[in-house]
Amino acid sequence: MNRRTKGKNKILAWALVLSLLLSPLTATESHAQPKRMPDGTVFDAEYYAEQNPDVVEAFGTAENDLYRHYVMFGQKEGRAACSPDFDTSALQKAMPSSAVLKEDGTVFDFVYYANRYPDLMGTFGLNEEALWQHYRMTGKKEGMQCAPENASVNQIYNRAQDDTNMAVALGLLGANKQEMDELTALLRSLPGGVTVKAVSVDGTKGISFNSTKGFYIASVIKAPYLLYCYRYMEKNSIPLSEKITYKGYHYNTGAGSINQSRVGTEFTLRDVMYRTGHESDNTGYTMLYERFGAEGFNEMMDTIGAPTLKFTGSQWKSGVSSEDMIKCLKAIYDYLATDSVYAKAFYKSNTSDKHNFLGRALPDLVITQKYGRDEGAYCNAGIVRCPQGDYLITIFLAAGDSAYSRKKLDEAVLRIHQLMTRPAQP
Repeated sequence: MNRRTKGKNKILAWALVLSLLLSPLTATESHAQPKRMPDGTVFDAEYYAEQNPDVVEAFGTAENDLYRHYVMFGQKEGRAACSPDFDTSALQKAMPSSAVLKEDGTVFDFVYYANRYPDLMGTFGLNEEALWQHYRMTGKKEGMQCAPENASVNQIYNRAQDDTNMAVALGLLGANKQEMDELTALLRSLPGGVTVKAVSVDGTKGISFNSTKGFYIASVIKAPYLLYCYRYMEKNSIPLSEKITYKGYHYNTGAGSINQSRVGTEFTLRDVMYRTGHESDNTGYTMLYERFGAEGFNEMMDTIGAPTLKFTGSQWKSGVSSEDMIKCLKAIYDYLATDSVYAKAFYKSNTSDKHNFLGRALPDLVITQKYGRDEGAYCNAGIVRCPQGDYLITIFLAAGDSAYSRKKLDEAVLRIHQLMTRPAQP
């Protein structure tokens, strides 16, 4: 008996078993054009049916049934999911995460769940709702794993949202459509375009607006760079008391006071880093950049998963997404929680700085943040600490500071704060 005959008998046996199980996905007709399935596989149901008449005989021509066969048997048997002549690169690049945050706070990856337990794949295919109900009613009690081990509610930090020019409520925020429409209208009224993302530190709720668009962030870049400097110093046992000399080529205009010092003046790293954070000292930032470089910083951004923050030829950054800045703020939040000598210095340098519109709108709260202002940039990113739960927020405006911008930004910050601190509504 050859391999194909064995495979056919196996197929017929499984078809009989499947017919006795719970009803699978509603059948849909096959499509002539290949498509990306939820697990990222590019699958052409019509091609698969044409190439495998034995499968059609046992399973029929419905796309979901054909794909179920491919996942359970066909792939192992060497059957092709689509024509080898089809360029799958464009479809594969568009693959999103299949993990979602459910209303009860569970991170559920229906593709992972089905593939981990083949009997469920046989019963439900990739029917997300059916798989979720199985986990909720049965799998959870039996200790079944519903997402990869490294998945957590913090996935909300890593998932880009389809929020182009529209405010999107994330996770358990519970905001209604009217509230999000009003916030959308407010953000659209700001000049020059804006990106916003706010996420609770536990990753269960948030707000997103233009979160994947790139913006020039001016001095906000100093916060991620200070994180790198403090972490590098702690790892390599470099004392905060180490001296660094102000040289003529370090001179930089704008914010700060080091540029008023005599060339050759020595400063401790603690002082330079404090001024860079608290005063947004541009000269101090240049001194640190020369001392610690860009290579290690870029490696840290790779680890965090924030590629738009990586340096490419300049110590200033444009094209930064609020998605990436939120991830960096989470890394800062976690580092500050270590409460080391270096973490304490970082907290002191970037908390309660007079330069921040987050603090202007929320004057009674403690905010660890970094502010940036330049021609065509008015930005803030920070950690808001409040009794209802800490959250991270980043707002980048592609316009200069003005009375109108300040008024609208204050209104937006206050409205976002009210939503982020309201009890979650399941």
